Amino acid sequence: MLKPLFAEERPDACFSELQWVWKGDPPYSRTVTSAAYVFEDEDGARRAYEAREEIALFTASLGVREQEALDLGDEAELVRGTGLNNPASGIVWREGNVLAVVAVEPGNNDAARELAAMQQERLEHPAEPSPQELGNDPELELDDPTLALPVHWLGRTFDPPGDLPPLELELASVGGPGPGQSVQLWYRVGGDVPDTATLDTWEPEAWERFQRTRLGRLVWDSPCARKKIVPVEGGRAEIFEGYGAPNPVEQPCPDRPPDRVLAHVYYDDVVVAVNMPYCYECARPDPRRSPYQTLKATETIVRALSVR
Repeated sequence: MLKPLFAEERPDACFSELQWVWKGDPPYSRTVTSAAYVFEDEDGARRAYEAREEIALFTASLGVREQEALDLGDEAELVRGTGLNNPASGIVWREGNVLAVVAVEPGNNDAARELAAMQQERLEHPAEPSPQELGNDPELELDDPTLALPVHWLGRTFDPPGDLPPLELELASVGGPGPGQSVQLWYRVGGDVPDTATLDTWEPEAWERFQRTRLGRLVWDSPCARKKIVPVEGGRAEIFEGYGAPNPVEQPCPDRPPDRVLAHVYYDDVVVAVNMPYCYECARPDPRRSPYQTLKATETIVRALSVR
């Protein structure tokens, strides 16, 4: 029934599936599926509601075995049955020309009712989408309840006074793709120079091991590097002006100004590395030098760090 229905009515559809992958109890259920089918008129939505068992199976792999009428929207039904891996429950309802579905697996009737009520409120009172809803939320991984380390950051956006361009959080990664950091944050630099400013959070023991490697010694561990110590709230920062790869370790030093600036910020529980090179080639000087590759800009960053 669905194939000819969709072929004739051609509704717009929006699907989302949320899976709880962290440890602990999920707030609703381990899998939540939500969908909305928007038809040209109410007749199309009514036809879809008549096929609600097929809609539940198609949308959320919910094989309906029990049904119960609900007071929601124009017409609604609580359905229970088999899910993809566990018993599941959900609600299929119609609001005007919209057919909506919410399903939870393992089944939880109260959770399904609560989520459907929230969705119905959005149908009745639609709001302008937030920036987070328009795209992936870069903070999502930082909400991992198993993340025990404090995360020092610049907020979602950072717009310092003066001539420095603003920064916007582009990526947050727990674990980080690099050589052992616990959290990696990438900030996109606004303005004419496409670049990033990075913050990497390390546990002190892992940081000590990393600093003994060749990669971990780039730029700062050279007689040609200059160090400035800056006190920060709860710790201290060591800011280094040096040279990119090839990393000079002997005199004479290059006859040009330093081309790389990075910082190590030491707190009681963690170390935060600012603009750390992730590879040997990454440390080479860039002719389009970032406005955040200066001593003043790096000092601005380390003084602005706060715990999320």
